[in-house]
Amino acid sequence: EVPVNLNVKAVGQIQQPSALKGYVAQIESGTTLKIYLQSSVNTSTAQKDDEVIAVVMDNLNYNGYTVIPQGSVVYGTLTKARHATYGSRNGRVVIEFNKIVTPDNKTYDISAEKIDFTVTNDGKFSRTVSGAVVGAALGAVTGLLFAAIAGSNYGSAAAIGAGVGAGSSLIGSGAEHGVDAEIPTYTEMEIILKKPIRATVSY
Repeated sequence: EVPVNLNVKAVGQIQQPSALKGYVAQIESGTTLKIYLQSSVNTSTAQKDDEVIAVVMDNLNYNGYTVIPQGSVVYGTLTKARHATYGSRNGRVVIEFNKIVTPDNKTYDISAEKIDFTVTNDGKFSRTVSGAVVGAALGAVTGLLFAAIAGSNYGSAAAIGAGVGAGSSLIGSGAEHGVDAEIPTYTEMEIILKKPIRATVSY
């Protein structure tokens, strides 16, 4: 029997991909998200079931990890929409946000406190249900202009205008006819979660 020499060359070890580590984070009910409107809402033209789109202003973190990044898009609908009518009945809209989509396309269904805006006789908005703290759109826009010069981002810029007071545009007035108004683009507000959000955090 002739022995057979097996000449085996070492080609190195195959590197196994490292396991993705992570855990499930739960963002509790009562958590507040700061957002700003991406488009205006006008009580004179608004219709029930109209889509409302907003943008998250600040990172929402859990144990040091970002779950919902700044710039995530928040989707909602108008569950009520009323334009001004005769009899001094003013305009009103109710917004309910129900979905968040992050920049990396993670989607979270949410349940948030409704935001009920009723127009007052002087063309301002009164908040009739908890769930909204409104900042001035003008201040936010000024912040955005500042950001364009400084090279910063939209979310930080919008925050610059916070706390100035609710801005609105008077659409109509009169003793007999009600009043309509517009919630301008970039108006800042807060939404409050009614139910927890469960999210997988990778690291």
